[in-house]
Amino acid sequence: MLRSLIASCLLAGLMSAAGWHGALAGGLLGLSLSVLPLILLMGGVIHENTALPAAGIHLLDWIVKLTVIGAILGLFI
Repeated sequence: MLRSLIASCLLAGLMSAAGWHGALAGGLLGLSLSVLPLILLMGGVIHENTALPAAGIHLLDWIVKLTVIGAILGLFI
């Protein structure tokens, strides 16, 4: 829950700083920020031998979570 709150604050700050408004802008920002968990999970797969299916599920979770958080925040910003 704390990670989602931190991600929400990051998205809200970026949207406010950029002057973006609306659910579409928020969703696109969240989707574009999902590249960060991708980079971290790639490191886990390569260096720590994390299983690809586990990393894929975790990445999909972050993609959906960031996109939905961005869209919801966009409704209020």
